[in-house]
Amino acid sequence: MAPLHNPSQILQIGTATGIWLRDMAKEWPHAKVVGCCNKNFAIYKHLDHNSLPANCRVDSVDISQGLPYRSRRFDYVYIRDDLFTFSVDVWIKVLSESYRVLRPGGIIELCGRPFIPHRAGPVMAYITKHLGQILWKEHGIHTQAARHLDNALKLLGFVDVHGREIEIPMGAWGGLHGEFMKRAGSTLLATVGKSVAGSHGDAHWNAEEWKAQTQKAYSEVDEYCTCSSVHCVWAKKQPPRQ
Repeated sequence: MAPLHNPSQILQIGTATGIWLRDMAKEWPHAKVVGCCNKNFAIYKHLDHNSLPANCRVDSVDISQGLPYRSRRFDYVYIRDDLFTFSVDVWIKVLSESYRVLRPGGIIELCGRPFIPHRAGPVMAYITKHLGQILWKEHGIHTQAARHLDNALKLLGFVDVHGREIEIPMGAWGGLHGEFMKRAGSTLLATVGKSVAGSHGDAHWNAEEWKAQTQKAYSEVDEYCTCSSVHCVWAKKQPPRQ
């Protein structure tokens, strides 16, 4: 989405499977493409570093402590789908650090999904809302942070802010992509829910009850044509004054 013009230094914060890094390294073969990820994350441990292109590498970084890169180094910083992993305080630090390591006129791009989907059925709406309240209260995680990315970037000094929202169907009504999103969403909700089972608002569900409620929530997606929304935002670091 962001307009790139021959970047020489690219950074991805949170590498996921490494697919994006590989694609960017191939698309921009003359650029140095760097990913950073916490070494304790399972996905980092399973990443095949030897298979990465020659112009690409992944660093082990605890991003909650800042970024280990010099100021004004990168032309482009990309962050995707890590909004449920860290607290708001850490996210503000990550965005501030992104501003620091970008060169003047450099571009930051973020993509994230709010925890509560569009057109959620009653069970889905209930459990995602209350789970979000628990994550905020106990961990400082804002599950709707993706809806506020543009304002966050403006407050931190970024300019020329652009954004769009993309709706992705969940369930059979959305075809193969919809089925994939249903499975992915169900896995995410089940995984996050395990950590709060037994303390879920006034429900006091145990692990088995949580599993049953999660299955019921995702059985509603075709009836209500539920969508997962992806918020994508890009902006520039203030260019040097002429």
